[in-house]
Formats: sequence, C-alpha cells, structure tokens
Amino acid sequence: MKNAAPAAMDIYSVLKRNKKEIKLFSDFDEVIKRFYAKRTIERLNNSTLLRIGDTEPWVISSTRDVAAVKNNLGVDVVSIMQSELENEYRNVHENDDASLADDWQMSAADLVGINRTDITEAVKVIQAVKNLAAKYDADGVSIACFNLLKSINTTACLAVSALNDDESLIGGCEGDVDSALTLMLMKALTGKSGWIANPMIGPGDLLRLAHCTAPRYSNSYKYKLMRHHESGIGVSNKIYMPSIERVTLTRLGNNLSSMNIFLGTTLETESIETCRTQVLVKLDDFESYKEKVLGCHQVLTFGNYTNELKIVADMLKLDY
Repeated sequence: MKNAAPAAMDIYSVLKRNKKEIKLFSDFDEVIKRFYAKRTIERLNNSTLLRIGDTEPWVISSTRDVAAVKNNLGVDVVSIMQSELENEYRNVHENDDASLADDWQMSAADLVGINRTDITEAVKVIQAVKNLAAKYDADGVSIACFNLLKSINTTACLAVSALNDDESLIGGCEGDVDSALTLMLMKALTGKSGWIANPMIGPGDLLRLAHCTAPRYSNSYKYKLMRHHESGIGVSNKIYMPSIERVTLTRLGNNLSSMNIFLGTTLETESIETCRTQVLVKLDDFESYKEKVLGCHQVLTFGNYTNELKIVADMLKLDY
C-alpha cells in the first residue's frame, strides 16, 4: 500500500514511453468493465459460427466476406449447404424429442391454429440444428431459414429461439451473419439471451421491433405458439415482452467495421399484422438511430450495456 501507487506510475510512464497501448484508471469499476470487454473479445477469438445456407438475398446490409469476420472479430465461419440440415432433420425421430415438445406445448399459454404434430416437427429442427452445432464444434448458428419452408414444410423459428436461450449457443436467422455475430458478442459480454428483430419506425419516433424468433427467456414471460407470420406454416412463438424495461439495441455492420449502440425503454403495445413477437421501444436518442442504423436487424438485450459496448468497440477499433 505504501509503494504500489508510485510503482504503478513508474511502470505507466515507461510503458507509455515504449509506445505500449495502456490506460490509467483511478476507478476500479472501469477496470472491471475492461476486463469483461477483453474476455468478450477473447471468447470471440475462440468461437466458430456455423452458417447453414447462403444469406437471404434481401439482407443486403450483411457481410458476405468470411475473411472479414476472421480479421475483424477473430471468429471462424464454417459454411455448409442447407441440404445437410434437411438430412439431419429427417434423421431425427419424433420420440427423440418428446420431452422437449412437451415443454414447448405445456409452457405455452395458448396454441393458435397449430397442433401437437406441428410442434413435434418444429422441435425436430431444434435437435437437428444442435446436432450440427455439435458436429462442427460451433458456438453459434446462422440459418438461411426461408428456403427451409419449402423443403421440410416447417420453420426454424423455435430452433433460433431455443439456441438463444441456450447457455452458450446463439441462433441467427435469414442467414444474417452480422446479427448472428452481434448475438455472439452480446452473449459473451452479458451472458444473456438476445433477440434479433426487425425495426419499424412508427408515430412519435417510436421503434416497433418484431420477429418470430424471440427466445423464451427461460419461460420468464407468457407466450403463445402460432403459425409463422409470412408463410402461415410451421410454428413460431409470440412472447409478451415486458414494458418499462431498459434495453440495449446493438448491431455490427459496415463490413464489420462499425457497431450500433442504442439505449431505450420498452413500452406496452397492441400487436399489429406483422411478425409474432412485438415490442415498442422509446429510444433515448432517436435522431442518432436514424443517422447511424447499420441494417435491417437489431439485437435487443435487456439492460444497459452502452458503456461496456463502447469499450469493446474501442478495443476492436470499431466506429460507433
């Protein structure tokens, strides 16, 4: 205690003189935030994203450059054909996942236009995707999900939901690599489930977020099981999101050179005719959102992680 402070200043001055990247802090909380940011980046550097199929053609903001993913974030991307998921799905037997189907059905507040067979088929996709994640030692999966509707006549919505509720995995949809990587980053940083959602600007500068793939948040919130919005087939979950909760909206973009960091508060809303799970968000700085938004999907995480994300962005040399 008598000599640590002057010794630290001596070390600091020499490292600065030798052009080392170093910062001096008097607030221990700031040190802890940087520890978690560094740990997040290390986890990304040791992660693998499994891309199943090609990015959907309408997601034009997402990077197609796999080399940029490795160079900017250190994440390895393994790409496989959609047919491999289809084959894996067909090899999953109904009885393999009876308890998981029971869980989805019995925990739901209501089933709207679907039956047990529909749930069983959707749950088979969960198991098929998890089997492939294990096969390729992947920490996350990005699924080009719309073509699956034709080939297996069900959706990957519950699979994406289940992956994001998993302790270590994440699931992205529409083959959007940028938002899948954002989910990986947020789970590494916060340990929480994230939700990829479509943003829609509404009256009063409110942002309506909607998608059919929300996690169940360990059954913290009421949900229904319904048909997929766009196709009317398969199974999607409608989560009743809580209101008056602080949320962080994030997205990597610009060929992984930039990061969105927005803070807002959820508001209660009546559902409109769009994707199943919906929530209104009152952003703290709506003008900044309009100027800086990087793509069609935003990742919602409950809690305020703006300071932590800025530290991560600085370490990764990302604009925000």
